[in-house]
Amino acid sequence: MRSLAWLSVVILVAVVLSVAFSWFLSSPDRYYLFDGERGITRPEVADWWRIRVPVAFALGTITCGLLIVLLRTARSRAWLEAVACLAVAVLGASTLAGSLFFVRQQADTKPIECVRPTPQTPHEVFNQGQWGNLASLPTPSALVRPKHRLGPLRQQGVGLEGDYRGVIPFDPFLLDRISFVGLTIGEVESLLGPPLPERLTTSSISYLMLGFSIHNGRARLILTTGSFLEPSDTVKSEYLRYR
Repeated sequence: MRSLAWLSVVILVAVVLSVAFSWFLSSPDRYYLFDGERGITRPEVADWWRIRVPVAFALGTITCGLLIVLLRTARSRAWLEAVACLAVAVLGASTLAGSLFFVRQQADTKPIECVRPTPQTPHEVFNQGQWGNLASLPTPSALVRPKHRLGPLRQQGVGLEGDYRGVIPFDPFLLDRISFVGLTIGEVESLLGPPLPERLTTSSISYLMLGFSIHNGRARLILTTGSFLEPSDTVKSEYLRYR
């Protein structure tokens, strides 16, 4: 029965490693590993690594071990041991299937999403203190001459006048607090002021964030509509790009 003993150990190790690997990749903290462009999850890649690779490894190991044992028992005509090894292999495969089914069910359970509010007034995005601090920043081309500032603010107190159209206060947590999705381009401009004159694409507007932080105080807020820009078009997606 020595073959049955080592086959049982091999099957146990293969099943434990496969389930542990699948469980690790199915954790919500690992979702980012399968994110594609702009954070869009690629389920076909996630399914490959979470299910297919562990199953292939475990079944391949079980099948190879079982074939080796069956060949050895066939030579010695130890049919009882062969039946026992076959039963252990079937039990291991069943355990693997049940465990991975449970892992798959846990992975498909969607976490409770925190719905970010949509701002209705400018002070829900940036307060007057943030706008004032932005207006008092030195101009990028005159950092050694503090008397040259970015300001003044527009009459509405939102957005800068002159050549600094589209510049807003730096806040790396802006999209963690609020969402612009669903707002029209006109509503966004009433909250942030006019966007940058140049456009990355024909269906997006952007704002340059300036300030002082660990990210060098510079980022770009990009809002896309999926169509040509009109004041009535609504924002479909949003993201920050650090530069």
